[in-house]
Amino acid sequence: MKGSPALLSAGKNLFDVILKLPKNGVGSVVRRKHWPHQSHWTISNVALSVKPSVEGKNHGKAWGSFTWLGVNKNVDPVKVRGAHKKVWTIYDPAIHSQPKDASAAQQATAGPSGASLDVSAGEAAAAAG
Repeated sequence: MKGSPALLSAGKNLFDVILKLPKNGVGSVVRRKHWPHQSHWTISNVALSVKPSVEGKNHGKAWGSFTWLGVNKNVDPVKVRGAHKKVWTIYDPAIHSQPKDASAAQQATAGPSGASLDVSAGEAAAAAG
């Protein structure tokens, strides 16, 4: 099925993602799309393949520190496993660290103008008095 949405939405391998970043992605933070919050790799070294590359066919090896559920799992850099799988994305803690329900809960406590409905005890006493 040429042109089907499943074929057009193929993911990117680690090297497709990081090679567009400064220093070939060294220092970047990446994660697999299906990993839980606060789980990622911090890239410390990249060795690219010397073969000519075609778009979507970047290869090589990468090393870094692995963090799972907010806990760093290694002291020294280790080889990133599964780097050629097409499931990688840049990790942005501001986006990935909050559950999706957190924004809904915040909106539920906001008034019509977006201001919080929480009133401190001092403000409540002054309004009553």
